[in-house]
Amino acid sequence: MPTCVSSLRKGGDARMVAVTIAFFLGLSTMSAIMGASAGHLVHPGKKITSGSIQAQSTLSGRKGVILDSMLDLLWNAVPGNIIEATFQKEYTHVEILNVTDSQDGSNQVIYKKSIQKKGGVNFMGLLCFSILFGCALATLGEKGDALHQVIEELNCVVMKIMHYFLK
Repeated sequence: MPTCVSSLRKGGDARMVAVTIAFFLGLSTMSAIMGASAGHLVHPGKKITSGSIQAQSTLSGRKGVILDSMLDLLWNAVPGNIIEATFQKEYTHVEILNVTDSQDGSNQVIYKKSIQKKGGVNFMGLLCFSILFGCALATLGEKGDALHQVIEELNCVVMKIMHYFLK
């Protein structure tokens, strides 16, 4: 991605690169939103037992579940540490603090939200960092040519390794 973005300064195919990046970002954002929404609707991998039905019903009444997921997506777009983003991502953890019975017979639930980390690659953070890095490299002009060449050579090495494995 950094080489793709940094090649915008070369001129001739800059419009094609810009369209490709815009297309990629649009599809990535759309698929992330659709995936998060489908995950909250379907709950894949969750085993349904009679004990979990009661626990699920208390959390299903909470408003803002999808909003929390979308905010987590935006929160992860700007990682605090790029190395940490390759191993961990942040999410909103919701804990039930108190369930009280109100006067009219309904339950009032008090939730506590906190940002926690879990294992997994923060793809959104890596993508945003790569785009920003490529844009910064493109604005360096002549000063950035050496780093641009190193990244292109590193890309060739990685492609050669992939060629070995795919053979």
